[in-house]
Amino acid sequence: MEEKKKIYQNWWFILLAVVIYTVLIICGTYFITSNILQETFTEAKNSDTQIGKVQTNENSKKEETFTEVTLNNTIQEQDWEVTIRETGFKQDIVPSNPNSFYTHYQVQDTNNTYFYIILDVKNISTLGLRADNVAKVKMKYDNKYEYDTFSAIEESGGGTFTYTNITNIAPLTIRKIYYLVEVPKTIAEENETAVEAEITINNNTYLLKIR
Repeated sequence: MEEKKKIYQNWWFILLAVVIYTVLIICGTYFITSNILQETFTEAKNSDTQIGKVQTNENSKKEETFTEVTLNNTIQEQDWEVTIRETGFKQDIVPSNPNSFYTHYQVQDTNNTYFYIILDVKNISTLGLRADNVAKVKMKYDNKYEYDTFSAIEESGGGTFTYTNITNIAPLTIRKIYYLVEVPKTIAEENETAVEAEITINNNTYLLKIR
C-alpha cells in the first residue's frame, strides 16, 4: 500500500508557503520604507519651520528701524505736524501759563520723578482729530528698561491740563501735548546712562536721544 503523504510534503503546500513568505517580506519592506520616508519628511518639515521662524525673527529685527530726531525738529506725517519742544525730569509738571486754579501732575513718592516730553502738535487734515491719536511715546533707560507714557493736553491758553481722550484738535490748530511717566529719581540723577524717547506716529518711529 502506498504511504499517504503528510500535508507539508505536498507540492501545493510548499508553493503556498513560498507565496506567503514572499508576500510577508514585500509587505514588511513596504511598511519599513514608508515609516522611514514619513519620519524623514516630518524632520525636514520641522527643520524648514524652525528655519522659517529664525528668518522671520531676523527679518523683524531688520525692519525695526528708527529715524533719529533732535529738539525743535518738526516731524510731518499724514494728518499731523509735530515739533519736539522740551524734555526732561520734574517732580511737578505744571502747564506753561497756569491759571489761578489749574491741574498739575506731582509725584506722591519723593523717590520718584516724572519723565516728560512736550510736543507742539498741528492738525494738518481737514477734520477735527482726537488728541490721544497723535503719538505713542516710550522712554527707554540704559537701552533696556522701557516705560510707556500717558498724555495730557493744555487748554485755556496753557492755563491748565485736560485729558487727550476727550479733546479734539481742530484743523490747522496747534496744541501742546505732554507725554509723562513716573520713574525712579535715580534715572534723572544718573548722568552717564543713556536715556532715549521713542515717538511713534502713524506706525513710524522716531528716536530722540536725550543723553
